Amino acid sequence: MKTNRTIAGFAILVAALLASTFDPGQARAGELNHEQQQTILHEANTLYESGTANATDRALSKEAFEAAAAKYQTLVDDGVNNWQMHFNLGNAYLQSGALGRAIANYERAAAMTGDKAVHANLEHARSLVKTEAPAAIPQTTWESAQQHLAAVPLENLLMVAAIAWACFWITMSLRIPNWQRSMKTIGVVATGLFLSATLIMANRDQEPQLPVGIITADQVPLREGNGEAFGSQEGTSLIEGERVQVVEQRGEWIHVQLHDGRTGWLTDSQLEVI
Repeated sequence: MKTNRTIAGFAILVAALLASTFDPGQARAGELNHEQQQTILHEANTLYESGTANATDRALSKEAFEAAAAKYQTLVDDGVNNWQMHFNLGNAYLQSGALGRAIANYERAAAMTGDKAVHANLEHARSLVKTEAPAAIPQTTWESAQQHLAAVPLENLLMVAAIAWACFWITMSLRIPNWQRSMKTIGVVATGLFLSATLIMANRDQEPQLPVGIITADQVPLREGNGEAFGSQEGTSLIEGERVQVVEQRGEWIHVQLHDGRTGWLTDSQLEVI
């Protein structure tokens, strides 16, 4: 069954109202002057309203939303950078079927405001992304332990380690008979917890904050290298709207990392960096 990507009526109305009251002249100046920006904004609003009014004719409605998105995008490219414009652009993209670009603009808007409609539309758009669960990758006992420890808040881990360490030295000072084996166990556990906490803290501090990208096309192959000559990785076809991390860019080719740690290359026309 084909997924319906339309938004609830109230959100569409909110978008139209925001667009009609927003003054693009408040944004960074680009090549367009204030009057030109206002004209394009009015045209975008009119096209958006036309798409809403012709909802029963899907082809005509989609054409109007695509044209509205192009107008809003022109303003964004000219330097209009605020949550209202990204919200409107996200709505127009979503209504026209461009799920990936809709999510990218909703995320930009959500980063600028706590507006409930923005976050509701973002969650709605994300729910439309249909991805298959990746196959489980076998882990060693140490890798599994690291993964579980990394999920524990660092302050909790340090507190448990401190308590175990204190118990170890208290037991040592009391010299309770027949507790030698227990003391050794407590000492090993305390030392292990301290070392784990130290390693996790070091790894967290060293982890780079990579930019986020949203896939804007469907069934995008992930290549082994930065060029058409490199083969596609088996089982790594990316879905529109999927979220990835951007490692680096070489010309038109972008090196990305998936949520499961796998990496590969795709072109800049296949994703939008937030």
